[in-house]
Amino acid sequence: MLKKDIFPANQEFENTLKDGVMLSRQLDIYDPSSYEVKTLNRIRKLKKDILKDMELIERSLRQLPDDALKRSFFYHDKIIPLMDSIRKNCDELELISDRQYWPMPTYKELLFGVD
Repeated sequence: MLKKDIFPANQEFENTLKDGVMLSRQLDIYDPSSYEVKTLNRIRKLKKDILKDMELIERSLRQLPDDALKRSFFYHDKIIPLMDSIRKNCDELELISDRQYWPMPTYKELLFGVD
């Protein structure tokens, strides 16, 4: 979901913000404390942390124990905390992303959306 849905959609939002920053530079009204700049910096930090955790999960899964009990502790101790961290960062990414760029339905849409 991250690689095929969330990151590509969020990249479009980032590009929109970058266009705004570039335009402000061209118009000589650039402000490093603007919404666009602060949001871009936060998105970059979140995505960097998400990617780091994803890579750790991928590396960790290559060391998956054969024993069922050891495997369950492995998931509990290593994988689930990384997944929790990814989820926390994705939740924040969703909150700061423009709705039109977020590829998943919101809870409100799931609960009250009717076609």
